[in-house]
Amino acid sequence: MNSVKTFVEAVKTTRHAITQVVDRFGIEESKASNWLTEQVSRAKFITMTESERGQTRMFSKDGNVFILDEVNDVVITAYPSDARREVEAKELHELVTRSVMREFRRFEKQAEKLVRRNTITVAKIDLEIAELQLKILRARIGDKITEMKQRCETLAVTKEKLELEITEVKRKKKQMARGVALYV
Repeated sequence: MNSVKTFVEAVKTTRHAITQVVDRFGIEESKASNWLTEQVSRAKFITMTESERGQTRMFSKDGNVFILDEVNDVVITAYPSDARREVEAKELHELVTRSVMREFRRFEKQAEKLVRRNTITVAKIDLEIAELQLKILRARIGDKITEMKQRCETLAVTKEKLELEITEVKRKKKQMARGVALYV
């Protein structure tokens, strides 16, 4: 992971986050900001996630999930875990938490490798397509032009598949992170 901020300093809240806390947790509006600040300051970093706004950081405390801005300590939203329960056997809970986090980190590393590998391959494909397009412009023989255009089309299909793999692994990572938050 590239210099991801996995801790929280001075927590700020958005209006949306306050509304979510009032609606989802039943906290009085006048106390919501302080409650959020206290919860987030004690929450554990789970992972970076993709959202409509771009990259965000996911934190969790007692099964509750808090989504923060990628860089700034601004709480964007918060939601309780649907499966949140008190765990009587603390040792078992800690064992499960460690195991779940270990497996998630393993998946996260594999996902990062796939994203990196596919991103590099896509860049190489873009470069090859650009070179072929230049050769097409310079070429005079129709058969050669047709051959190069077919190669460009093949490369475009391969590029699309690689980009879909990237999108899918990011979606799976986000889904897994939400599941992990149930145990942390």
